[in-house]
Amino acid sequence: MTDLLGKVTDVQKTLSYGSGKVGRYYLRLALTLFAACGAIVWLQPSDFSRLQWSMAYVGLVLGAGGTLYGLHRWLRPRAMLVLSPSGMQIHVDMVKTFFIPWHEVKGVETADITGTWRGRRILVTGVTVALISRAFYDQHIHINSWLVRGPGWEFIFVPKGNVVQVALHHASLPATAAELREAAEWRWKAFRNAKPADQKPTRGPRIFGGFRRK
Repeated sequence: MTDLLGKVTDVQKTLSYGSGKVGRYYLRLALTLFAACGAIVWLQPSDFSRLQWSMAYVGLVLGAGGTLYGLHRWLRPRAMLVLSPSGMQIHVDMVKTFFIPWHEVKGVETADITGTWRGRRILVTGVTVALISRAFYDQHIHINSWLVRGPGWEFIFVPKGNVVQVALHHASLPATAAELREAAEWRWKAFRNAKPADQKPTRGPRIFGGFRRK
């Protein structure tokens, strides 16, 4: 048994997946924006309108802010997903951290997630999802304000009749889809019949981009 397989299938271990991957993505995106707008300001094109100059300076500010945010998420990552014997703790960046005990999970599956981002329909395939009841979602997770939820909410929570798919996106976490599926399914099968009083939120260990056990 490999070290990775042992961590994934040992249901007594707590796995904490960090934000380093997301931080690197935002860092690359923000640096590109900052460099492009900086080059425009440096070259001082004579045919630029007032609106174009305004957009260039706004891009500089956004690029600088995004760079700082990306560096923070990369160098000081926080746990985005914690899988423990108690349940799943999921952090939606700048929105909310919530906890789902295993006895509230109806199943663990693999699904394709479709959503809208910047006016475009996007399909993400092979995503591990945990199924929870619509009642649990409405009571403990849902946020009424679209502005607070943000445009990425529908990629994480996908209503399907009486259940809601909670997507564990491997693209934004330091793990493969197979690793997340195994880790979540093993713990769900082991603890789904635990008494509710025994399942409490578990704080994940400090992580540095990947996951560490407790």
